[in-house]
Amino acid sequence: MKQLIFFLLMGIYANIVFAQDVIFMKNGDKIKSKILEITKETIKYKDFDFQDGPVRNIDKSDVSKVIYENGKEESIISSEGSYNGKYTMLGSGLGMSYGIIGVRFQQRFGKNVGFGYHAGLGYLPGGPTANLSFSIGAKFFPWRSLYVDLQFGIIGWEYQNDTKEDVNQLGISMLTGGDWLFGNSSRFGINFGIGFSYHFTSKDYTVTPAGDLGFIIRF
Repeated sequence: MKQLIFFLLMGIYANIVFAQDVIFMKNGDKIKSKILEITKETIKYKDFDFQDGPVRNIDKSDVSKVIYENGKEESIISSEGSYNGKYTMLGSGLGMSYGIIGVRFQQRFGKNVGFGYHAGLGYLPGGPTANLSFSIGAKFFPWRSLYVDLQFGIIGWEYQNDTKEDVNQLGISMLTGGDWLFGNSSRFGINFGIGFSYHFTSKDYTVTPAGDLGFIIRF
């Protein structure tokens, strides 16, 4: 009799466990739920313990997988691939944010709309010698990986009168561009930007075209 009661209780428990959908978050949390709909951007569900309550929405970019009440498991890939709006980036390339020729560190915050900062260190070829150069800047992301970038750094060189000694020029640059990944799940991609620079240490205070082109890795 006791064994029969035990198996009945185990059966009831198993039905309760498998009657719920479980949402696995990328941060390690688990949500016991009743999933109503999965769209391109969100998962709509109700709390399993409060199914008469409100419908909740969660971004697919924050979810790793879902296990349904029938035991079926499904990996979740949002329409943005591995992009979740907050990341750290390392890059190598040519342009203003790379210190002309060099490397760049960048962080981004926010979801579809966000902001970030970056710093680059490289060298500036030309003249009698090659010079170390740098850049620091802030980015506004109006949509996903597209950005508007305002930065400060060494952006050119010039000879100083008759001494033929190259002198670094400081200035500001304004660029617009994007950081694009290869495919839906890759964390490797390219950076491309175009704009202009204002040389405020130049004798003529010149405005010149500016740009970025590099290879990036996002974490």
